[in-house]
Amino acid sequence: MNIKPSLMAAATVTIAASTLTAISAEAAALDFHISPFTGDQAKVKITLEQVGNDVKFNFEVTDTLADITGVFFDINDIFNLNSNDLSVTGNYVGDLKTNTSNLGGGVNLTGGGPSNPGSFDFGVKIGTNGIGRDDIKATSFTLSHATEALNLHMFEQQKFGVRLQSVGSNREGSSKLTGISPIKVIRPSNSKPVGVPEPSTVLGLGLFAVGIAGTRRIVKT
Repeated sequence: MNIKPSLMAAATVTIAASTLTAISAEAAALDFHISPFTGDQAKVKITLEQVGNDVKFNFEVTDTLADITGVFFDINDIFNLNSNDLSVTGNYVGDLKTNTSNLGGGVNLTGGGPSNPGSFDFGVKIGTNGIGRDDIKATSFTLSHATEALNLHMFEQQKFGVRLQSVGSNREGSSKLTGISPIKVIRPSNSKPVGVPEPSTVLGLGLFAVGIAGTRRIVKT
């Protein structure tokens, strides 16, 4: 039985493609929770992901009903970013405000006595006040810079905050949350690796595929 080189190459490409699809494409991330410094009990999960030269922010209320109306965060000062060149894009996302803890209309992180986190480098209003027009339990947006590549290290051990309204099953509660992001970025290498076949296994599978192709050719002739 004569097998053309092109048939062997095709089988090899097929096996290689199958192997590559098994490799994890998990991205680097900062993943943490924050809790209230004042108001009703609630918990918000925050995940920051590296997306090219930008950073994607994800916020989700995990343990109750609540409407996210504003988010706040700091960026490490050592990176010396020009805040005028920063921008946010996403659904229900307002303008990026600097040096603030109050976005107006009750969307603030004021009060709380000694537990108050103070002002944040940035704040973003989310949606509208109240649940009449929107009720946002989870939201995300992308932070970009006009001239600089952003990275997750800019947000390690930084202060974050979230304003929640319409909290609880009766939707009459209110909560203000804050917390500090982790010191270490989670990278794919920190996760359990996905198994990849040994070269001998790949070769064996390739030869098996070629054998099947050759058998089919004999049957046809």
